[in-house]
Amino acid sequence: NFKMGVRRPTDVINLAPSSELVVTVWNWTSTIPRGLWFGLDETKNVTGHFHYAFPVMLPSAGGIPYDNLWTIQLCTDSPYCSTELLEVPLPGFFFGETPGFDLSDEALAALTGSK
Repeated sequence: NFKMGVRRPTDVINLAPSSELVVTVWNWTSTIPRGLWFGLDETKNVTGHFHYAFPVMLPSAGGIPYDNLWTIQLCTDSPYCSTELLEVPLPGFFFGETPGFDLSDEALAALTGSK
């Protein structure tokens, strides 16, 4: 199965730094190794583009599960999410599958370190 490859803060990259969506804090813990938490300023409008990159270690080509779903949970607390506001499933991908969109120039610059 998939494993988070986050080992240090610089492994998580904001691909939309000009977004109006303000992330106040983010974190991860080895206690829950498949989760990242992002805190938003709830006093502001949280409508916007949320686009981050982080490393993930893949299984072998035959090891990707058929039900390859990722989950975004919106919660009032972290890291345990004892009060969930919304859960959104996102389909994963298969080896060799190309994405249905191109990255923005801003996202490419953030990924390549040329921002």
